[in-house]
Amino acid sequence: MAERINKLQQKVDSAEVQGEGSWVLLRSPVIDDLTSLDMPAEGDRKAAIEFGRELLKSLIVDWDWVDDEGEPLPNPVNDPDVVSRLPFQEITFLINAIGLEELTDQKN
Repeated sequence: MAERINKLQQKVDSAEVQGEGSWVLLRSPVIDDLTSLDMPAEGDRKAAIEFGRELLKSLIVDWDWVDDEGEPLPNPVNDPDVVSRLPFQEITFLINAIGLEELTDQKN
């Protein structure tokens, strides 16, 4: 029997940005995710950042992340704008965990 290797959801250890025991549940992008958003023109860095932000908002399913005071951050499903308030290191971690490293490429 076949078994899918690239699962649609994956729970990722986020200790490097949120401390020991932390995790984030991410959904892998599907073709509809990429076609439902306006793809940025090559070299349009601002549009590429906006594209990445909107894509990230749709791909975070759950997490146990906290703010600077140790208070739980809202679930991104209920408050997608919480993603826009994350430090750059956490955004970069999420982009890399999803496999969208090219969005962080300085040429884009």
